[in-house]
This record gives sequence, structure tokens and C-alpha cells, in this order.
Amino acid sequence: MNVKISSRRGFVLSVFAFAHLVGTSATSQESVKPEVEKWRPKDGVYARSGKDFIERCGNFGDFVVELGKKTITGDEWICDVIKIMDDRPGAIRLDLNCSDVNLEAQIPKPNPGSEEIRFEEFMTLRKSSDNSLLMRKTENGKYKWLEFRAEYCPAKAQRAYIESKRN
Repeated sequence: MNVKISSRRGFVLSVFAFAHLVGTSATSQESVKPEVEKWRPKDGVYARSGKDFIERCGNFGDFVVELGKKTITGDEWICDVIKIMDDRPGAIRLDLNCSDVNLEAQIPKPNPGSEEIRFEEFMTLRKSSDNSLLMRKTENGKYKWLEFRAEYCPAKAQRAYIESKRN
């Protein structure tokens, strides 16, 4: 009888030890967070989604993303990308240093020969699909406009933009 009790104790202790190891292993695996893939928009010309999308693309879109060159440009503004932050999966926030023709016209220069005025701005870009994103940019440091959807322009518009930069 002593042998049976002793065997049972050994068996029970073995089961507990095994369960503890499995539980510890599972817990340690759960605590390791999977690496989130960093999303970046494609470099190129983007235009607002809608009926005049192709026409907008033909006029070099609403804005051009060139993160490789650390620039984002729009119709009458040009921004240097100072910092790129991963906001959440599929979204980034950009700290920008911009010149803006419209904003600069509203601010009197100290003297006529002074340099252009630069503005600290922010932009958020969120992935909407493989060829579109949601964009929002501050103007003079404040969000004045709602986020809007922009699509990556077709290859013909991308080539035309590249050619225009060469000339």
C-alpha cells in the first residue's frame, strides 16, 4: 500500500509540474506582443475621391507624398517632413515645417526682403485601402478641415508628374 501511495504522489507531482511548465510557457508567449507592421503610403500623386478624380490627377492631384525625400506638397504649400510617428496600425502622424502662400499672404512681413515664413504643421495619413488613404492637415497649427479620402492617381498621372519635375 505504501508503494501505491508513493506512486500516486509521484504521478500527481509530475502532472502538476507539467501543468505549471505548460502554463508558464503559454503565459510567456502571450506576453510577447507581435510586431506591428509599419504602414507607409506610396510615394506619388494623390487626389480627392469623386467624380472629378481623373481631372484632379491630370493637374498633379491635391497633394504629393514623397516620404523618401521627406516632403509633402500641395497646391500652394510645400512641407518638409521633420518626424514620422506610427500613430496606430495603418496610420502615421507627420510633423511638418511648411511654407504656405495663402497663410503667408495673411501675415505682414517685417520688411519686404525678408525670407518666407515657415509654419509648424501636422498631418495624419490613415490607410483606407491599397490605393487610398484618409488625410488631414493642420493650417497654421489648427485642424480647420475634416479628414478626406484621397486615392493614388493612375500611372499616367504619376509619369506626368515625374516628367514635370525633370523639366
